[in-house]
Amino acid sequence: MNWQNRCPKADADYDYEKIPLSWTQIFTGHTGIAEYLHRFKLLQSPSCECDADKIESVWHIILECPRYEVARYDLEHKIETKLEKRKVHEIMENAEKRVEFLSFAEKAFREATSRHRSMNRKRNEETPPTAPTSAPTQNPKRIPKQKLQHCARRQRKECYVAQKTGKPGIRTRGVALFMDENTEG
Repeated sequence: MNWQNRCPKADADYDYEKIPLSWTQIFTGHTGIAEYLHRFKLLQSPSCECDADKIESVWHIILECPRYEVARYDLEHKIETKLEKRKVHEIMENAEKRVEFLSFAEKAFREATSRHRSMNRKRNEETPPTAPTSAPTQNPKRIPKQKLQHCARRQRKECYVAQKTGKPGIRTRGVALFMDENTEG
């Protein structure tokens, strides 16, 4: 018995809503906050504006930063839950609380990232522009048709083997999200 017979409604099982980019950036920490920008040497320090000893991380912004204390207090009263790291999963499970929490997080991160954008603009104004580079002189290398056909044959063969064994033909790897308790210390 192959996987298509066991799962006739596979397409219906994969119905999901598209997640906004801002939420993905918040959950993964891949946004314009000091910790992330410092990692790529775009900022000299990962420190938060509120305290030089505090790193401006996702958790710091959401749970501790005094710049967002009033908004955090308002959020806690709206959702009737104290905002703590261990309770974020509970908040995200509740649809009403999730909407309020994500609204707070989006505003806080928008403010934090805009601060760094304006700092970069000032730095760019002070730095003289570099000399323009010349256009590439060579055309991009073309892949021979035979090689493309070989790749297509190999992919078809892998899918055929996967179908015979009853396993999906696509290998996937899980991505640990920033908010996952297992990835945080």
